[in-house]
Amino acid sequence: MRDADLNRRRNEITALLHAAEDMIEASVAGEWLREIDNSLRLRVLRTGMVVAYARAFHKGAFPLDRDTCKPADSALGELHEDLIRRWRDKVYAHTDKVGGRTAAITPRTETLGRIIGFGRNDFPMARLDEALTLFAVQRKRFEHEAESLQLTLDGELASGS
Repeated sequence: MRDADLNRRRNEITALLHAAEDMIEASVAGEWLREIDNSLRLRVLRTGMVVAYARAFHKGAFPLDRDTCKPADSALGELHEDLIRRWRDKVYAHTDKVGGRTAAITPRTETLGRIIGFGRNDFPMARLDEALTLFAVQRKRFEHEAESLQLTLDGELASGS
């Protein structure tokens, strides 16, 4: 086996394992969303959950193809697209107006100090259970694919192919 092919296959396995870890991080953030009663902490967790999920499909050394990795289940596939294209790309990773982020400052008056307000359309809690299902499905898929590729590679290396 050529070194370039060996390295490519090892990198693919690594990318899948990193993606599986990203699904763990997204799941943990999602589970914590149920336990927190502080609006700023909830925002941080929602951001972390979405960014962790989408990380595997964005620029990096070995990104996974977002279309190939889209779940076959139509509802989960739609959420996969939504998490990447809407929530990550438009709300959490950028400051685009289309993402619904707002900020305003009300100057000081004689009786009040300045008021700074922030707003954002956050990932809806009503979709949290669906998101946690997606994270679990994707984690299992990525781990299985990585293990399958590793077993094939190990067998080829052992046989001298």
